[in-house]
Amino acid sequence: MQWEKLERSYQALETLLRTLQPQDRFNLILFNSQIQVFQPTPVAADSSAVQHALEFVRASRLRGGTDLQKALQEGLRESAAGGSNPYIVLLSDGGSTEGLIRNAKLASWYDAQWKSLPVTGRPKTYIFGVGDDANLPLFKLLARQDGVLENVLSTEPIDFKLNSFLSKIGRSPIGQLALSLPITRRGIRRIAGSMGWALPETCARRYLHCAGPARWRTVERFCKSQPATRIDRAFAVAETLGAGTRRRAARED
Repeated sequence: MQWEKLERSYQALETLLRTLQPQDRFNLILFNSQIQVFQPTPVAADSSAVQHALEFVRASRLRGGTDLQKALQEGLRESAAGGSNPYIVLLSDGGSTEGLIRNAKLASWYDAQWKSLPVTGRPKTYIFGVGDDANLPLFKLLARQDGVLENVLSTEPIDFKLNSFLSKIGRSPIGQLALSLPITRRGIRRIAGSMGWALPETCARRYLHCAGPARWRTVERFCKSQPATRIDRAFAVAETLGAGTRRRAARED
């Protein structure tokens, strides 16, 4: 990556690490032709570990090409061996010169590897793309695994987008909606409309013929097929949907 992108990536990393709580665990994977791992296993995110991690990054050297596949493979390995609610945060422009370099092949490989993990070890994949030439087509494919994608251009201030991105890490838009939205056809249509989704009639019919958790899974499958930016808007809708709105939606159904 160019120096400007490296500086922005470092700023994003430092901000992310300093938002972690002592009870969180983390590791860093630096990658070019090879990967460099901060620690053999994730460590508690206390102030000492965070400072050592930043020093580890500053002391690293730039060399060789870029093998994104190796970095993702190591991230998946550590996620499977770690605790509950794992996630991978990728700070990159997405350029890859070694390993699998075609977007479709790399994304297909990642999807297969992700699905091969135990359900509790499947990480949410959060991506902060840096630079005007960020590989957004690849990032969109990778972020389908319960993730979020944000990118910042060279002409844009980084703070707003970075803070928005970091606020979503560790949260589950679909999971939150499953707990807070009314299980009614009009209630679901109202939320879908607020988020710009065209909820298919077939989805609504299946939804009404399902019971219990299966009801929401029908809508969840449709929601996950939507672009990540639309899924993100579920946060605002869920947070502003009060009990009165839920009761009205239930009466209207």
